[in-house]
Amino acid sequence: MKILICNAFYYARGGAEVCAMDLENILISKGHEAIPFSMEHPRNLPSPYSTYFVSNIDYPDLLEAINPANVIRATERIIFSRETKIKLTQLIEDTRPDIAHVHNIGHELSPSVLYVLSKANIPIVMTVHDFGLLCPNTTLLSHGEICERCKGGKYYHAVFRRCKRDSLPASLLAGLGSTIPNWLNTYQSKVDAFIAPSKFLRQKMIEFDYPADKIIHLPNTIKLSDFRPSFEPGKYILYFGRLHISKGVSTLLKAMSHIPNTPAIIAGEGELEGDLKRFVQKMGLTNIEFVGYQSGETLHDLIRNASFVVVPSEYYENSPLTCIESMALGRPVIGADIGGIPELVQDGETGFLFESRNFEGLAKKMRYLLAHPAMQIRFGQNARCRVERLFNSNRYYQSIMEIYQKLLQRSVKA
Repeated sequence: MKILICNAFYYARGGAEVCAMDLENILISKGHEAIPFSMEHPRNLPSPYSTYFVSNIDYPDLLEAINPANVIRATERIIFSRETKIKLTQLIEDTRPDIAHVHNIGHELSPSVLYVLSKANIPIVMTVHDFGLLCPNTTLLSHGEICERCKGGKYYHAVFRRCKRDSLPASLLAGLGSTIPNWLNTYQSKVDAFIAPSKFLRQKMIEFDYPADKIIHLPNTIKLSDFRPSFEPGKYILYFGRLHISKGVSTLLKAMSHIPNTPAIIAGEGELEGDLKRFVQKMGLTNIEFVGYQSGETLHDLIRNASFVVVPSEYYENSPLTCIESMALGRPVIGADIGGIPELVQDGETGFLFESRNFEGLAKKMRYLLAHPAMQIRFGQNARCRVERLFNSNRYYQSIMEIYQKLLQRSVKA
């Protein structure tokens, strides 16, 4: 089978990209042909199909200089990219894929992907990695607070509130990028099956008027052979991920002020990095170390040597790989009880849950787990077993193939 995999980026930029590339590798290992379609980027992996990729666009840089040319280019790329249409049409003509699996296409590739695929009569599966189909800001978060004001197609709220980077131009473009596909019913009518990695996301999509019979709950997968676990009690508390207001790192730092004798490592980068470092300095926290962006085996070693990993999110996480990867490496997770996190972390079995934004509650859970090293071992072992059972690649592959086969059979009948 030939599967076209569409995603905005073709390198491990975030969870969506990791999932898309893991899918590609699984399909290839099973004897299928996986055909990527993406955007050009200096960090992209090599691909024989890279000549079909669309030109790179960087919206923050583009919108720094507001002029007619930049506005036209950004608007066209978000709403309907002619370049995407031309290059994807050529790729389809040259490769003749049987089915398309779409991930994040959003503002980099545009919904024109769906129109091209539909015109070519190629069944479309879409894995939904965030809340971008429901929220112009992709997070259901506005200025640090949970927000569902745009429910019912009221995307003008994102513009009035300047939800996107507190910028009127960025928010206007994001609002248009949500409003026009909603008017045209683009995603609901063109996509044949949506995959929601969490039950929470599936329910939110239904609340936002997506057809329930098209939404399939299927957890993400990871390549377990890449994750060698360790179950020994660790040496420090670890956070890894983006340094963004939605991730709740400031809640973790406030909690750490109540645990002065235990070190914590913050691994990641993002726009909040300077503010977080200033907060640490202001509070006189000498037990916090920022180590920047980490990946690969270096990151795995950081996770393996931690007592536990904290996922203190303050927005509706979907199915964060942070939790899954930590559990795969044998580490307990203390996670906020928000979004899809409670579906991953079993309270009192693989870690603990705490009330999102409640730093005192987080500090209490961290102190308890630090004081019980035998519990760290047991939770870590339970976590690894849970990942092996629910997130293994064979189970995921079988489920994906069932979805593909049903859509192909339906396409033939039609």
